[in-house]
Amino acid sequence: FIAPPLPPTGPLEISNVSKDRATLSWKPPKDDGGSRVTGYVVERRDTSKGPDAWIPVTQACKDTTFTVPSLLEGHEYDFRVMAIN
Repeated sequence: FIAPPLPPTGPLEISNVSKDRATLSWKPPKDDGGSRVTGYVVERRDTSKGPDAWIPVTQACKDTTFTVPSLLEGHEYDFRVMAIN
């Protein structure tokens, strides 16, 4: 039986922040659901757009770090990462 992996292990760290990008890093999930984690989905949400305004940034991240491009200066963002197997 293969299940979805647990969420990546936090905290989600944000570094190298500039006016239009930020680098996220995290640790792999503690349980891969019985199948190797093949990558990560990274999403962002502009907090001014409401609680359901999540936008996929990448669905093909192979590492536990990713630089989110195309951020707007002066905006506040939330980020989330999901493991896929």
